[in-house]
Amino acid sequence: MTAGAPRVGWLCTYVPEELIWAAGAVPVRLVPPAGQRSRASPLLPPNLCSYVRICLGLAEQGAFGRLDGVVITNCCNATQRLYDVWKAYRPQELVHYLDVPRRLDDSAVALYLDGLRRLAEDLSSLTGVRATAERLEQAAALYNRKRRLLAELDRARAEGGAPSPAPSELVREHSLRPVEEFLAAAGAAAGSPGGTGPSPSHRPPASPSAGRGGTSRRLRVMVSGGMAFHQDVIGLLEELGGLVVLEDHCLGRRYWQRQVEPGPDPLYCLARAYLEGPPCARMYGRGRLSALEREARRRGVEGVVQNGLQFCDTVLFEAPLLSDLARRLGVPFLALEADYQEGTALGQLRVRVQAFLESAAGLGAPDRAPRGAGSGREAADAGQGTGAGPEPGRSPFCQRLGYVRSIQQHLPLEAIRRLVGFQIDTFCRRIWADRRRYVWTSMVMPPEIFHALGLMPINSELVAGWHASLGLSRDLLIRAEAEGFSVGLCSYHKTALGAVLAGYLPPPRACAVSSNICDGAMKVSEFLEQRFGAGYFLLDLPHRATPRAIDYVAGQFEALVDFLVRETGAEFSPDRLREACRLSNRAREHWIAAHRLRQRAVLMPGNLGMRNLFGTTFLFGSPKAVEVAAELEDELRQRLEQGVRPLGPERCRLLWIHFAPLYRNQLMDYLEQGLGAAIAVDITNHCWWEPLDEDDPYASLARKALSHYYLGGPENRAAVYRGLARDFRVHGAVHFVHAGCRAIPGALQTVRDALEGMGVPMLELSGDCIDSRAYSEEQTRTRLEAFVEMLRGPGAPGEVTV
Repeated sequence: MTAGAPRVGWLCTYVPEELIWAAGAVPVRLVPPAGQRSRASPLLPPNLCSYVRICLGLAEQGAFGRLDGVVITNCCNATQRLYDVWKAYRPQELVHYLDVPRRLDDSAVALYLDGLRRLAEDLSSLTGVRATAERLEQAAALYNRKRRLLAELDRARAEGGAPSPAPSELVREHSLRPVEEFLAAAGAAAGSPGGTGPSPSHRPPASPSAGRGGTSRRLRVMVSGGMAFHQDVIGLLEELGGLVVLEDHCLGRRYWQRQVEPGPDPLYCLARAYLEGPPCARMYGRGRLSALEREARRRGVEGVVQNGLQFCDTVLFEAPLLSDLARRLGVPFLALEADYQEGTALGQLRVRVQAFLESAAGLGAPDRAPRGAGSGREAADAGQGTGAGPEPGRSPFCQRLGYVRSIQQHLPLEAIRRLVGFQIDTFCRRIWADRRRYVWTSMVMPPEIFHALGLMPINSELVAGWHASLGLSRDLLIRAEAEGFSVGLCSYHKTALGAVLAGYLPPPRACAVSSNICDGAMKVSEFLEQRFGAGYFLLDLPHRATPRAIDYVAGQFEALVDFLVRETGAEFSPDRLREACRLSNRAREHWIAAHRLRQRAVLMPGNLGMRNLFGTTFLFGSPKAVEVAAELEDELRQRLEQGVRPLGPERCRLLWIHFAPLYRNQLMDYLEQGLGAAIAVDITNHCWWEPLDEDDPYASLARKALSHYYLGGPENRAAVYRGLARDFRVHGAVHFVHAGCRAIPGALQTVRDALEGMGVPMLELSGDCIDSRAYSEEQTRTRLEAFVEMLRGPGAPGEVTV
C-alpha cells in the first residue's frame, strides 16, 4: 500500500476490507487499542452500545490516527444512529452507509452487491484509485492469507490444548495497521522455532487449573458475543485455568472463517463470501445456534460463556437460548455483561469467571434437557410453555381486561371506546378461540397482508402497554429476567415475553416482524421460534429506498404470504389483498383528516392518542380501522365546530416524541391539565406513508415500509420533526428517552438540533414506559414544571385558545 494513502475506518465484520484496499485506501478497523482509555462521545445517549459511543469518542480524540473516511453498516440500531451523528458532525470525512442484508438468498446477494458497487464509487472518489478486477483479486489473496493464518492458530489452540496466542487478540492488536505489516510479522514469526504467527505484545500468563477430576487439564470454553468488550475476559479465562477453543464473536471466527474464491466477477465473489461466512446474531434463517452447537461438540466444549456488551440487544437477547444450548451440551453457562471500556469492572469479572471455572471443574457432563414443559410446534398448539397452561378465564390479564370492559362506556371518545372494545375482545376471546390465526408482529410491520388473510396481528408494544396499564408488567418483567433476559433490555419486549412465559397469553403460532424499528423484535421472535416452535419470518428492510431495495422488499412480501398460508392455514386471494390496500387507504384518509383538525385546535388531551388511539395503526387494512378513524374524524370535527376545548385556554403546545409511562401515574394529566401544556401531536400516531397502489400491492407495501422516518439518513428524521413542529405550531418538544430503546433515543442529538434550529426547545426525560421499578414521578414533574415555565417565560408566545 502506498505510504500516505487515505485511511478508511470500519466497524462491522460484514464490511469487506478487500474492497477498501483495492480502492487504494488503508482499512482501519475501529477497535479501541489495548490500554486506551476514552470518554464516550456525548453526542450519543448513555443507553446506547458503549463500543459505538467509545469508538466515536476515540475518533474525536484522534486515537485512531488520521481518518479520511468511515464505512458504517446497518448491523444494529446503535450503528445506525452512529451513522447519523458521524455524518452530521464529522463532515470533513467520507461517511458511507453500507446496507448489509440479514437474509441469504439471491436477492440479498444482489442487494449487497449493489451496495458494494456504490461503496467502490465513493472510495474511488476519495482516493482516485479504481477497484479494478485485478486489484480486487490481489486484495482477496492478501486477506485470504491473513485469515488462513488466524484460522490455523485457532485450530492449533483447539487441538493442542495450550493457551497459545488468542487469534482475536492478534486481530485487535493489528486492527489499525496495514495487512502487509501483519503478514510480514507472521512470516517472521513462522521462521522462528515453533512460530505460527505474529506474537502479541501482551499475552495472558499460563496457569494450571484444577480441571475436571482434579487434573491440571484446562477447561475447554466457548466464548460467544458480539464485539467482545475487551480481551480481559479471554485473558481471565486462561489465566484462571480455562482454554478458549471456540471464539464466536466479531473479533473471532466470524472474521477469519471465510475465504474469497476466485471467479469471473471478483466483486460478486466478495459479496457471496461475506454473506455466507459464519453468521452474526443479527442474521436470519441460517440455523446459527444449531451450527454453533455442532461446532462446540466437535471441539469438545466444556463450558459456555456469553461475553455481552451492555445494551447490545442483538447479543443479550440470546442469553436464554445460549443457556439452553449449554444445557443440551451438558455443560455450565456463564452470562457476562459489561461496558466496553478497557478494564471496566475487572475485579467483578474475575470473581465471576473464577467461580464459573471452579464450579465447572468438578462437574460431569450429564445429558440434560432444555428447560420448559415443552417446546416446538406441539407446545405452541397445546398452549403450553414454561408456565402453567394458559386459559383465558384464568389469565390475570384477561380478568383485568374484564374490569376495563365494565367501565368502557365512560372512556372519553367513541373512537376510543370502539378500539378498546375490539382489543379486549381480541385478547380475551379471539386469540384463544383460534390460535392458528394469531401472529406476533412488530410496531412498523405493515399490517395489510395479515388482514387480507384474515389473521390477527398482535404487536408486542400493544401487549406490553396493556399489561403495564393494568398493573401487571412488574411481575412479568421479573419472570422474563429470571429466564435470563438482561435487566437493560427493552421492557416492552420482556413484558410481552413474560406474558407468554407466565401463561397470560398463548404462545403464537407464527411470528412475522420487520428489521425496523428495533433489534429486539427479531430476537424475541427467534426465542419464540426456539422455545415454542413458532414459525418465524423476518422482513429485512434496507436503510434506503433504492429501486433494488424496493424489489428486494416486494419479493419478501410475496414470500411472507406463502409463509403465513403455510403456518396458519389461511387462504389467500389477490382480490382480498387489493381490498386490504383499499381499506388501508380509506383509514389513512380519515386518520390524516383527524390530525389536520388537531392542527387547528387542541380538541382532545394528547395523552389519549399515545395511550389509546395508537393501536388503530395496527388495524390498517381492516374495516375496523376505517370505522375507528372515521369516528375520530367526525368527533373532532364536531368539537371544532361546537367550540369544545377540553383543556381550555392554553399557553403552550408540545410535540411528544416516543411513548410515555403507561403504568399507573398522574404525570400526563398533570402536564396537560395541571401545567396547561397541551400535547398537540405525538410521533407515534404520525402517518408517514403515501397512499398504497391497490393494483401493485407488493411494491406499494415495500415503499410504505421503506419510507419510515427511522430509515435513511438523519435528514429524514430532521425533516419529519420539523414538519410536525411547524404544522402543529408547537412551542416545545418533550423526548421521553425510554431506557430499553436504542433506535429512537439514539437520534436525540440530531433531532434536538433540527428542532432548536427552528426555535423549538426540547426537553429530554429519561425513564421507562413499562417498568415502574425505578420511576420517580416527583423528579419527572419537577423537570416538566421547569420546562413549561421556561416556555412561558419572557418572550414566550402569548395565550392562545386551543
